[in-house]
Amino acid sequence: MVTFVGLDMYLLAERKDQKSQGVRGACDGLIPLAPSTTKEEIGYWRKAYTLMDEICRICNVDYEEINCEEIELNEEQIEELLNFCTCCSNVDNDSYDMYRLKDGINYFSTALELMRKYNAKIYFMCWY
Repeated sequence: MVTFVGLDMYLLAERKDQKSQGVRGACDGLIPLAPSTTKEEIGYWRKAYTLMDEICRICNVDYEEINCEEIELNEEQIEELLNFCTCCSNVDNDSYDMYRLKDGINYFSTALELMRKYNAKIYFMCWY
């Protein structure tokens, strides 16, 4: 696991029926320095290192390759990330990272729904 000074992670959707909103930036929009995008934000994590490790593993990318880059996720990858979040969030651990994995259950479920119902494209992006 690599530790970053900052790590903001976004799950984005691109669908034809929704007006794009873009990402909110760090600290829930208080610091609007994050990379801009025209896609709709459907998930946001702050310093979710365990999840970041898993995303890099599933997408077969290195940390250095993905900073400020949007990576398209396919349905199988989203399902795998949803299963990872579900399994890990059941561990009796009260850490900050575990709460972020619980958020991931909702975000990846939403991503699957948008993909299946609206044929949306789903992207992951991080900024550190």
